[in-house]
Amino acid sequence: MIIQFETGEQYQRSRGYRGSALFTPLFMLRGKSKYFVMNIVEEISGDSPAWIKLHNEQNAAKIEKAKIQLTENGGQYLTFHGLYENPFDFLTWVKEKGYTLEVHGELFYEATQESAKPFTDFHGNILEYSAAFMYRVYDKKVLSSLREITAAIPQHYHYRREEVSP
Repeated sequence: MIIQFETGEQYQRSRGYRGSALFTPLFMLRGKSKYFVMNIVEEISGDSPAWIKLHNEQNAAKIEKAKIQLTENGGQYLTFHGLYENPFDFLTWVKEKGYTLEVHGELFYEATQESAKPFTDFHGNILEYSAAFMYRVYDKKVLSSLREITAAIPQHYHYRREEVSP
């Protein structure tokens, strides 16, 4: 499957304690579908010029790495952080170690947007071992497989989103 990328309309807003940044939405085009990937962030104030330059270079590298991963896996998922780049390798490790998935809110959080197709963030930590993870899943078959695998892994919930009062 051919994966392409396009950017949305740039906007400025506050960032951090006292800074501001330009945000440009990055979208993945997969087949006839459009998905939000992440914002391209260009910091413009709030820190020293050298620190801003470093952050902008790191943000640009993060965007390029995301594009490469999505292109290589056919736009199925994106790794934001985790011990393994592949979520299935990560879950194999969790099962082999007999670990428990630690969930804050929802293990699978579906995000919707007006301008793009929904995606699901698969995220949490490991109760017995500090190993936070976050994968953004775009492919329904991959999502279904992840749900099936995690159903067989013990889970510890700190709270569920519906239990949190407004």
